[in-house]
Amino acid sequence: MLTLLVHLGVMIILFGGTIIGDGDPPTSVTHEWSGLIGVNKRFMLAHEWIVYVPILFFTLTALSVAMINKALSDFFKQKEMVRNNRGI
Repeated sequence: MLTLLVHLGVMIILFGGTIIGDGDPPTSVTHEWSGLIGVNKRFMLAHEWIVYVPILFFTLTALSVAMINKALSDFFKQKEMVRNNRGI
């Protein structure tokens, strides 16, 4: 889901809405991370630090979700093993 939001942001299809001005580049209404990455991709060559913060937090969020998923999976596998050993 997170990757889909970034792909949409790069195509300037922003999740929270898009403000399109006269001659101005489109901006995100809600300033979500995927929108910030997509709208500011034009700065990747000249001022790449502008995009680093949203990409960093996006990556940390994805890693956190993966770690939580693994911990829950291990917990329920261990619980199932204990239940099988008791014969319940």
